[in-house]
Formats: sequence, C-alpha cells, structure tokens
Amino acid sequence: MLRAVTLDYWNTLFVDSYGAARERRRADCLRTELAAIGFNPPAGAIQEVLRDAFTYFEHVWHHEQRTPACAELIDHMLAVLHVRPPQEVVTRIVTTFEHLLLEIPPDPVPSLHAVVYDLASHYRLGVICDTGYSPGTVLRTLLRRVGILDAFSSLYFSNEGPYSKPHPYVFRTVLEQ
Repeated sequence: MLRAVTLDYWNTLFVDSYGAARERRRADCLRTELAAIGFNPPAGAIQEVLRDAFTYFEHVWHHEQRTPACAELIDHMLAVLHVRPPQEVVTRIVTTFEHLLLEIPPDPVPSLHAVVYDLASHYRLGVICDTGYSPGTVLRTLLRRVGILDAFSSLYFSNEGPYSKPHPYVFRTVLEQ
C-alpha cells in the first residue's frame, strides 16, 4: 500500500524562467564586490568564472554525489580569479548569491497549492531536492511563501545532508522519516 510520495523541487513544484536574470545579478555582485577592494578582472573573466563554477559543481555532483555549498563555489571562483578578499566581502557575496532566489523567485507550477494539498490528504509527502547556490533554508522560505510548507512531513535538501541524488542515502533517509 502506497503511504508516501516524494516530489522533486525543480520542475515539479517550481519552474524557473529567471536563471539568466539571477546569473546577471551574480556577475554584477561579484564584479562590484571585487572592484571595491581594487580587483578588476579582465573583460569576460566574471562570466568565465561563473561558467567554471558550474563545471566544478557538475564535477563534484557527479563524482562525489554531493552538491557543493554556495560558499565552496565562491571559494572556487575566487581561487580561479587568484584573489583573496577579506572574509566580510566573501560573506556578502555568498549571502547575495544564496538569497537571489528570494529576490527573483521561480514560479510555482500551475495549481500547485491544490495538487499538493490533495496529495497530502491521502499520503505523507516529502521533498527531495539537490540544491545549487540557494540552500534549503531559502528553498523552505519559498515553500512557505506559496503556502505549502506545512504539507510536507519530510524535506531533504542536499546542502544539509552528506549526499545528493541519486545516492541511496538520500532516499533511505526520507523513507525513514
């Protein structure tokens, strides 16, 4: 007997058409913060390092079955750029990157609220989500904003656990909950 259903976050609960806008804001943030400490990389270097960070993310995700946290991605970018800003600058960059999803949010799928609560009336629900720049705390905030957070009895965000999908640990953990 089916007692629980897990849902993915991206393209199941939310669809995102604004990734390019967030990427421009990330580039602006990085450029501005680095310029403020006197580091002005050559033209195109910021876009290149953002692409490189995605390649790094993909490598870690595929080979280590985990998702690097935003701070790890920022550290990677800064190492590639050969710059060591003060910690408060790094913290501002990380915070900006993590929270951009709240400023430029994805769209909930049509009828999200009705479908989720209909499912919740029959099954225990869980979310299993591999995170990117935005951690589980931010993704929970979006679930709360659209009014469905309380429908879920289990939430697994890869930045909060040791593994990402498809590692069996992820699914066993949610199943146990």
